[in-house]
Amino acid sequence: MTAVSVVIPTYNRLALLKESIASVRIQSHPASEIIVVDDGSTDGTLNWCTTQNDIRVLHCNRGGPSAARNIGVSSSVSDWIAFLDSDDVWLPDHLETLIHVLQKSSNIRWLIANSIVTDAQLVPYQGIQGFAFAFPIFKKSVLRFNKIFPKVMGGLVWQGNAKKQALLGNWLQPSGLFLRRDFFMQVGGFNQRLFRCEDMDLLLRLSLLSHATLSLRQTYLWRQGQSDSLAADKNALLLKKGALNVLLNPGFELVKNTPGLFPVWLWSVFQHGFDYVFSVVLRKLKSFENLAFLQAGIQTGVSLLNIITPVVLSRHMSQADFSEYRTFGLYLSASTSLSLTSGFWSLLPFWNSQGESGKKDSAIAFKMTIVFSIASAILLLFMKPLSGNESSPLNSLFLSLSIIALLPSFFLEQRLCFDGKGLITTIVSSLFEILKIIAIFVCIFSLKSIAAVFQVIFVFLILKLAVLFWGSLRLNLIKRESLHVLSAWPVLKQAFPVCVASALLTLASTFDRFYLSRKISAEEFAVIAAGFISLPFIGFFEQSVFQRAIPKIALSLTENRFQEVEERLSNAVRQISDVVVPLTLTLVVFSNQIVRIIFDERYFGAGIILMLFSALNICACFPGDIVSRARGKSREIFIFSFINVFSVIGSVLIGYFYFGSLGVVAGCILTTILCRILFFVYQLKVQDISVFRFIKRSFSFVKFATLSFALVSVGWVLREIAAGPLISLALAFVILVLYFVFFQLRWWQRKTHS
Repeated sequence: MTAVSVVIPTYNRLALLKESIASVRIQSHPASEIIVVDDGSTDGTLNWCTTQNDIRVLHCNRGGPSAARNIGVSSSVSDWIAFLDSDDVWLPDHLETLIHVLQKSSNIRWLIANSIVTDAQLVPYQGIQGFAFAFPIFKKSVLRFNKIFPKVMGGLVWQGNAKKQALLGNWLQPSGLFLRRDFFMQVGGFNQRLFRCEDMDLLLRLSLLSHATLSLRQTYLWRQGQSDSLAADKNALLLKKGALNVLLNPGFELVKNTPGLFPVWLWSVFQHGFDYVFSVVLRKLKSFENLAFLQAGIQTGVSLLNIITPVVLSRHMSQADFSEYRTFGLYLSASTSLSLTSGFWSLLPFWNSQGESGKKDSAIAFKMTIVFSIASAILLLFMKPLSGNESSPLNSLFLSLSIIALLPSFFLEQRLCFDGKGLITTIVSSLFEILKIIAIFVCIFSLKSIAAVFQVIFVFLILKLAVLFWGSLRLNLIKRESLHVLSAWPVLKQAFPVCVASALLTLASTFDRFYLSRKISAEEFAVIAAGFISLPFIGFFEQSVFQRAIPKIALSLTENRFQEVEERLSNAVRQISDVVVPLTLTLVVFSNQIVRIIFDERYFGAGIILMLFSALNICACFPGDIVSRARGKSREIFIFSFINVFSVIGSVLIGYFYFGSLGVVAGCILTTILCRILFFVYQLKVQDISVFRFIKRSFSFVKFATLSFALVSVGWVLREIAAGPLISLALAFVILVLYFVFFQLRWWQRKTHS
C-alpha cells in the first residue's frame, strides 16, 4: 500500500479544520499520518489537535502558509505528500483516485487533482466546474481548458510537458497537489518569502523539472467566498500583483532554460500586467462611484461634444451630405427614445428586487430588445429615410445595422448602471463616443467621405455593444432563460404600458419644437434652441442619482421597509436639490450675460428663454415616477404620461394662440413642472408618506432661503455695477464655488462618517 502523509497548514480556522480532518479520516485509502501545522492560531487549534490521537500537530510563529507546508513536509515520513488547506474538504475517494493514476505510469513525480468549486457553505456553484471554472487562465470556459490541455488519456488523465501552460497562468491549488517527498525537496518546496501566489511559483518550478499529470476527476471541494481567505476579493489586487511578480522572476528563469517559450512568457506578462493595471483603475473608479455629479459631468461633456459636432461639420459638408448626416443621427436618437424596448430598462430596478424571477424577466427583456431592434431595423430599411446622393441605399443599410447595435447596448448600459456600475459604464460609453467623434472628423476632413462616417458610427456602436456585453457576462442575460411565447408574453404585458409611456413623454417633450418649426422663423427657432444649454448637466445628474437610489428603494419596498423608503427618497432629493437650486438661481439671474458670452447677436433674445428653461430644472427635485418604477407599476406611469402629454399639447396650443412662441415655451415648461409635482405628491400619498414631513426632511428652508436671497440680491447688484458680462459671471462662479465648498463638503463628511 502506498504510504501518504497529509499536510494541513492552518491559522484560526478550528471549525473548518475539523471538517477538513474529518474528510481525511474517511478516505477509502487511509493516510499514513495527518500533520497539522498550526501557524500561530489563537482560537484553541493547538489544544484541540493535541487531544486527537491520529493527528501530529506542529506549532510555528506566523510564518505564512508556505513556511507551514514546508515544515509539515520536513517532518513527514512517507514517500508521497498530499496537501490540504484547512478550509477545503476531500471526497472519500480522493487519495484512492490519485494512487490509481500513479499505478498507470511509473514516471509520475507530481500530479494535481480536479475540484468541485463551492461557496462558503460547500454548496457547489452552477455551470462549468473544476479546472475550467476556478482559474482565470481558463476564463470559465471548458473549451479554453481543452485547448490548453489537448491530449487526454482515457478521458480522465492528462500528462505531458506543462512549461507553456504554467507560463500562461496558475492552475495549481494546494488541496489538489499530490507529489513525491524527495521531488518536493529537490525543487526547494514552497517559497517562504511569498504569502500569496506561492502555488503559482511552485507550479513553474515543478514544470521546469518534470512533466505534469492532471487527474480530471473531481475529488475535493474547493471552498471559496471566505472573508479571511488569502484569495478573497479584498486581496484580489495583491494576488494579481503577486502573479505578475512570479512571472517576472521564476517565470523568467524558466524561459532562460527554454528560449522557445519566450513569446508565450512575454504574452503572459502583458496579459497579467494589463489585468493588474485594469483592476487598479476599476478599484479607483469604484471608490468614486457615489459621486453622482462626476458621472453627470462626464455625460454632459460628451453630450455637448455631440451638439457641437454637427455645427462644425455643417460648414464643411454639402447641403445634401449634411442633411443626410443629420437625418441619420435623428433616426438613431428617435429609435432610442421611441422604441418599444425603452420600457424594459425602466423596470430593471423592480426586476432586480424580485430575486431569481426578476433576473429571468430581465434576461427575457434583453432578448426581446434584440428582437425588437432587428424588427425596427428591417422596417426602417424598407422605409429608406436617407436620400440625397448615390450612396444612400448603403447608408440606409448602416443606419439599420446601427439600430440593431444601439438598442441592446443601451439596455446593457442601463443594466450595469442599476447594478452599481454607473460611473465605469459612463466612462466606457463616453470613450467610445469621443473616439467616434474623432473618427468622424477624420472621415470628413481627411478621407472626404460622408459614406465612411456612417460606417464609423456602426463600427463604434458594435464595439461598444461588445464591451458592455463582456462587462455583463456574469448576469447570464443570454443563457438564463430561453425566449418563447410563454416566457415573453408576461414580460411584455408588464412592460408594455411603460413602453408606451416612454414614447408619449418623448412626444410631449418634443411637441413644442415640432409645432414651432412650422409656425415661426428659423431665427426665432434658433433662439429657443439656445435655451437648452441649461438642461444637460441637471438631467444627467438627476439620472445618475436615481440610478443609485431606485434599486435600493425597490428592495426596501419589496421587504415592506417603508420608513427606509422615505429616508432613501429624501436623501436622493436632498442631494439633487443641493445642486439644482443654486445652479438654477444662477442661470435665472445671469441668463442674459450667459447668452451674450456664448452666442452671437442673433441669439440675444434667448435670455428670457434660457430663464424659462432653467426653471424646468426644478423638475429634477420632484422625481415624478421613481416610486412607481421601483414598485413596477407600469400602468401608473402610463396614466401619468398620458395626462402629461395632453396637458403639454393643450398648453402649447393655448400659449401660442395668446402669447406666440414665448407662450409655447412657457406653457410647455410650466405644465411639465406642474404634472411632475402632482404625480410625485400622489406617489407619496400611495406610500402613506406625509408630504409636509417629506418636504421638511428633504429641503433645508433656512439654507435655501438664505442662499436664494444672497444669490438674487448679489446677482442684481452685479448686473448694475459689473464692467461686463464676463466679470459678472466670474463673480457668480465664485459664489457657487463657496456654496459647494461649504455644503457639499458637509454632505461628504456626513456620508464618510456614516
